[in-house]
Amino acid sequence: MNQHRDTTTSESESSRQSRRELNVLWTQAHSVVLGFIRSTVIDFHKAEDVLQETAATVAEKFEEYDRSRPFVPWVLGIARYKVLEELRANSRDKLVFDDEVVEVLTSAFDELAPSASDTQVALESCLNRIRGRAKQLLEMRYLRQQSVTRVAETTGMTAGAVRVALHRIRKALVDCVHGQLGSDDMPRGASK
Repeated sequence: MNQHRDTTTSESESSRQSRRELNVLWTQAHSVVLGFIRSTVIDFHKAEDVLQETAATVAEKFEEYDRSRPFVPWVLGIARYKVLEELRANSRDKLVFDDEVVEVLTSAFDELAPSASDTQVALESCLNRIRGRAKQLLEMRYLRQQSVTRVAETTGMTAGAVRVALHRIRKALVDCVHGQLGSDDMPRGASK
């Protein structure tokens, strides 16, 4: 009886680890897969459906994934088939790509995936370094999606000053990301 319980426990632990691994890998690949699907499936709602079908298939077939190979190309292969299914089902639409175009786009996204992921990691690192008023302005404008006028009212700044500050912060973030991709230095303007 204990042996059965130990086997069940190790199987459920293995299953949990597999789900965690899938979660991490899918999170890293999601934006590339979504970009690929949206570049080929014109209708937003259909693109979301294709993304969900892709995610479901990835989850179903994850145990077949060869972990010695990169994850994004594997997922893009699944997405490619789902896109082709969608395009064939709607072949009467005027804006439908043929198989060759889908293949070219798949290859392009496959090549872009590592750099997009590196850029995202660099941006997150740079954002984590921002403090004080710069962080407050970014959060108000982009996380809470407040208008420049509302940010100005809340902070006691003029709308023009908010625009200038946000421009400088964005410029500092761009410089930081470029620096992160080449070195580890944070530009001075972004940490104020």
